[in-house]
Amino acid sequence: MYYEHSLGLVDKIIDLYDQTEVSKEFALWNGLFAVSVSLRRNCFFDLNDKLLYPNLCINFVSATGACRNSTSISSLETILRFVKPSIKVISNYLTTNCLFDAFNEGPISCLVFKEVAVEINLKSCYDGAIISLLTRLYDCEDIECIAFNRNKSIKNSCLSICLGINIKWIKEYLLSCSEGFIARTVFIYQDKQSKVIPWPTMNESKFDEIIGDLSKLSNLHGPISLSDSAKDTYTNEFDKFLVDEDSLLYSYSKRRHLHLLKIAMLISTSKRGDLEITEEDMQDAVRILESTEVKRDFVMKKILERKEEEK
Repeated sequence: MYYEHSLGLVDKIIDLYDQTEVSKEFALWNGLFAVSVSLRRNCFFDLNDKLLYPNLCINFVSATGACRNSTSISSLETILRFVKPSIKVISNYLTTNCLFDAFNEGPISCLVFKEVAVEINLKSCYDGAIISLLTRLYDCEDIECIAFNRNKSIKNSCLSICLGINIKWIKEYLLSCSEGFIARTVFIYQDKQSKVIPWPTMNESKFDEIIGDLSKLSNLHGPISLSDSAKDTYTNEFDKFLVDEDSLLYSYSKRRHLHLLKIAMLISTSKRGDLEITEEDMQDAVRILESTEVKRDFVMKKILERKEEEK
């Protein structure tokens, strides 16, 4: 892999998929996502003007059957449903009204959809409202509104979002997303099958250990800090990643530093279960994020192609 050091708990989750056709990159992000959801709203980084929580919004993109996208996400959902205290997972059809009702029953930790084009019908009349609501929940905002003559509210949200989509739908369906939602999303794109295994099996020998480790993460509370050397690495990355306004990555570039901090938080808690990000953690976070950015440019070009077709 492109990171240099052990990622602790995340590496254990990657090993679950060793004898499956799920790519190592998808397995890596499954691990980061599982840690993210398990931390809930208990840990944060103080940005002075707001608190940054370690929740993620990720999108697995692949061709049909090429990288076992659905297998990866289904297994992720299974892992999350075993974690204690219980994690509330939504993985069925969604409208804004259903989402408010679900939150009224208790905090939702994550949305997990194997095929966003099917599960969240972004072309429906609800698409703008759903994306706007998901964006605000990802940003951990409190929301008050009136719908169907009823007062609706969501408090203390910290929503992690994992979506899967076939590359052939990426142009049509992401055009329905706001630019802000796309900038908040990390795209993990795989175009080729990395492994061919005739009898794929999950390596479940450490499954109980993984569930136990994820459950322990919910006991972590408090602010996460940066070591001085990690802060220097972060500052260099912040200054280095500047793009022109006409770049496909411009909107993303304005939020890249937040993605970087979130991944570094996840690596730190996965490796040591502590609340300080080291230089090593930040360096691995940079490499992991950079690995998605080359392919992110390809995804953005697919969207641009569709816009050109519609002119």
